[in-house]
Amino acid sequence: MSNAACVRGAEPSELDAICHVVAAAFKRVEEANLVAQLVSDQDVWMSLVAELDGAIVGNVIVSPIRLEPAGALTCGGVAPLSVTPGLQGRGIGSQLMFAMIERCRVMSIDVLFLLGHPAYYHGFGFRRSRIGNEYGATDSFMELALTPGCLDHVTADAYYAKAFHETGA
Repeated sequence: MSNAACVRGAEPSELDAICHVVAAAFKRVEEANLVAQLVSDQDVWMSLVAELDGAIVGNVIVSPIRLEPAGALTCGGVAPLSVTPGLQGRGIGSQLMFAMIERCRVMSIDVLFLLGHPAYYHGFGFRRSRIGNEYGATDSFMELALTPGCLDHVTADAYYAKAFHETGA
């Protein structure tokens, strides 16, 4: 088995394999159901997979985030980030995150938001957000402004795609 995973865009035919990785990574089906619902709702801006020796071993999704009051920013929500349990800690999640951030820059997404562990996501440039969010999370709600200064004068609350409410993820 090689050490470096190949990161590429996901194909529609790979949804079952992606959901299998997501369910295994989170040890529950809610996040896999979330991925399937996001795809069904056509609320996936980006889905990247990590492939190792012909098998999908990781995935990251970016879906739209809505700010209220509405502004002119294009905002993405990063969730979930998943890596097959036996391969976690080998840099595959980092490969997915760095590739996703770069592709979001190319897509002219202004800012990315996520709910996650600050110690991990700080390594990618995310910081605690002062933007409100529908989950009430404070320390774990993080932002990465891809357009410098785009959030400097924004007072708003962030809302995830409807699948996040429908699946219990």
